[in-house]
Parts: sequence; structure tokens; C-alpha cells
Amino acid sequence: MAETTFTAYEALEIALEMEDDGIVFYEAMAQAAPQPELQELARQLADAERDHKRRIREMIDAEDYANGWSNEDLLMLDQYVRENLKRDIFPGRAAAEKLSDRLANLFDGFTLAIGFERQTVDYYQKLHETCTYPTGKEAFGQLVEEEKRHEALLMEARGKIE
Repeated sequence: MAETTFTAYEALEIALEMEDDGIVFYEAMAQAAPQPELQELARQLADAERDHKRRIREMIDAEDYANGWSNEDLLMLDQYVRENLKRDIFPGRAAAEKLSDRLANLFDGFTLAIGFERQTVDYYQKLHETCTYPTGKEAFGQLVEEEKRHEALLMEARGKIE
């Protein structure tokens, strides 16, 4: 059987980093958005990412999270991360902090955010599919649905600025 250095803890740490980057991205988007309703949406998304981070931290702090994935599951997650997450889900904190300088327009910012949310959904779906720890499985299922709602909200908002 193949060995991996990828652990359940690392899978959750990746999720925390994704949420941290999302917070910074959405806070920058809130500052860059010219309309109050778009500023409010970005702030709400940043708050939702903070809530996701809190919930993931709770999983990390739980005593039996480490038993949530089999070695085979961790191998699959390791391969998924190596193939699909070669770059940050969000553009990284430095880029996110310079969002208004980096984007040609707000439409592009929403397009980027939609793509980031889709990648986040994919990652959490993989964690949901492979996690055998019942609380973790349920939490990742909820995170998938919440990230899908974020994507829908962003698509709707982007449609208003087209």
C-alpha cells in the first residue's frame, strides 16, 4: 500500500487556510465595491467564512477527528490536493489585499470569487465523501451546501453588475 504524509489534520488545516484567504478576499471586495448592497454581500460572505473557520477549528479540536479518514481516503485526498490545489483556492492574502488594484473591474472580482467558491465546494465534497467521522461528515456536507449558496449569491450579484 502506498504511503502518504498527508494527514487528516493537514486536510483540515488546508480548509482553514482556504477560509482565511476567503475572509481577506471578501473584506477587500467589500472595500472595492461601489454599491452598498455589494459591500454588504461581501461582508456577509466574509462573516460566513469566519463561521466556517470556527466550525473547522472545532473539528480540529475534537479528540477523535484523526480517526475520520482511513489511509486509503487520505491517499485519495493527498492525490486530489496535489492535482487540483496546486495554487491557492483564493488568490492568496497579498493578492486579496490588493484586490481593487488587481482587477480590471468589479465584474472580474465576482467572476474570480465564483471560481474560488466552486473549488472550495469540490474540496469540501471530497472531504465529505471520504470522512467517516459522523460529525465531520455532517459538517462537511453542510459546508458544501453553504459554499454552493455563496456561489449562487455571487452569480446573482454579478448578474446585476453586467
